[in-house]
Amino acid sequence: MHRQYNRIYDRRSLDLRIFMIFIMLFFLSVLFVITMDLMFLQIPLQESLDNILIPFKSMMNEEILFISLIILYMVTKPIVIYFKMKK
Repeated sequence: MHRQYNRIYDRRSLDLRIFMIFIMLFFLSVLFVITMDLMFLQIPLQESLDNILIPFKSMMNEEILFISLIILYMVTKPIVIYFKMKK
């Protein structure tokens, strides 16, 4: 039982590290895009932030549905796995 707990704990720790790396890379990429807009293209900050969000504003309903389903799958899969392991 103790070994199984350690494996679960190690897996959670690994998942957390992967998640943190993902978040860090995401924010670095957004920061890079904003910096490029500000420095090289001379775009104001508000316009740069608007440009980052435009792809999501111009999406069609089908695309929004598809992305929502992918996100829902990504969120529910770990929850289902957790409850299956708990049994």
